[in-house]
Amino acid sequence: QQSGYDSSADIWSLGITILELAHGHAPFAKHSPLKVLLMTLQEPPPTLKDEGGKHFSRSLRELVACCLTKDPTKRPSAAKLLEHKFLKDHAKKKDYIA
Repeated sequence: QQSGYDSSADIWSLGITILELAHGHAPFAKHSPLKVLLMTLQEPPPTLKDEGGKHFSRSLRELVACCLTKDPTKRPSAAKLLEHKFLKDHAKKKDYIA
């Protein structure tokens, strides 16, 4: 039986949003919504890859990988993500983090 919605879904969404911003499209965007759902369930999670002349830092790739951990019980909490190296290095001003 599946558990209900909790904040781990928001963490997954953050990872997908980072991918969309980095690549200009959602993972599996060329596929139908049903195919995307099946791929999300059956395939390994998408990753942030250097492509199209874009290079992403190791810490950003690790942040995305943390967010896109398949098992929701193993995804970090929002509080734990705030301790991640990428956010510590790039969100130095408190104004960036609500």
